[in-house]
Amino acid sequence: MNIPNKNELTRIYGEAEKSAARFQAVADHFAEIYHHDIAEFFTAPGRTEIIGNHTDHNGGRVIAGSIDMDTIGAAYPNNSSVIRITSEGYDKEVVVDINDLASVPKAQGTVSLVAGMVEAIQKFGFKVAGFEEDAKKLHFTGRQASAILEMRLYKLIGLEILALEKEHRETLKKIAEYKKILGSRAVMNQVIKDDLAAIKAEFAIPRRTRIEDGAEAVYVENEISVQEVVFVMDRFGYCKLLDKSTYERNQETVDTEQVHVLRCLNTDKICLFSSAGVLHQIKALDIPSGKLRDKGVPIENLSKYDGRNETICLLTTARELKGRILLFATRLAMVKHA
Repeated sequence: MNIPNKNELTRIYGEAEKSAARFQAVADHFAEIYHHDIAEFFTAPGRTEIIGNHTDHNGGRVIAGSIDMDTIGAAYPNNSSVIRITSEGYDKEVVVDINDLASVPKAQGTVSLVAGMVEAIQKFGFKVAGFEEDAKKLHFTGRQASAILEMRLYKLIGLEILALEKEHRETLKKIAEYKKILGSRAVMNQVIKDDLAAIKAEFAIPRRTRIEDGAEAVYVENEISVQEVVFVMDRFGYCKLLDKSTYERNQETVDTEQVHVLRCLNTDKICLFSSAGVLHQIKALDIPSGKLRDKGVPIENLSKYDGRNETICLLTTARELKGRILLFATRLAMVKHA
């Protein structure tokens, strides 16, 4: 049967294993008694009355405290006019025919309370149909479970009728007010203005800063001295910049050991055209300068180039590309220019 899922049980009880077993027991008992394979499940928290036990039933006052035990139940419509309620530890089934409420005796415990609740609901214009319910509690006797159910039902009969009628009138008044707001743009605008004025009155505080005209703040970066450098990258993808004099003294060694060698300026952008049809750009200033035998840094650390899945087809600088037309061709003889 469709008992509450573990997430719902954990949110309510802080655990799911024990509570799932409780709900499963209720579901099995409900199916055994009423022969339904589907039900809706409910929980009603318990309370203890510190002072004024049962006086709330007669309009008195009670000091109550909540407890960490609850009564759970399963219920489902039975497509009839009869309400049937059973409770663990309470051997008598409560049976009320909603079409024959006059025959239910007064002041006879739960059966009278159920009939009174149905009558109160009908007075408010709501439709009531028959259903079947099975309740199970945690460490409650039959008398205690019945008392909890009665406390909930008393709210819906005699003593609380006036309170419910008052709440019903207030609800109708609010509905009429909301319809008026939604039906008129002018009224809606006025409500928005009133709300904004209330927020301003509650939260507005004097400005703590001063606004004034001031001189424009201009920060001049230190000029970079332009130098000729040489970009080199080995077969493992490690790159660095060599100064011009170091390269010229060791040109033969550098050209032999390095896969890519490119003369450029330290202010240039290095452009890598890859076999994936992607252009990667790296500022020369971001590439570390090193000595001849320094290892350098992986090119992947400086750009999105991935040496495992693409190779460099063309290595040049943005300055060299300026004003030129590039022609691209694929293996399928598709060409385009940019």
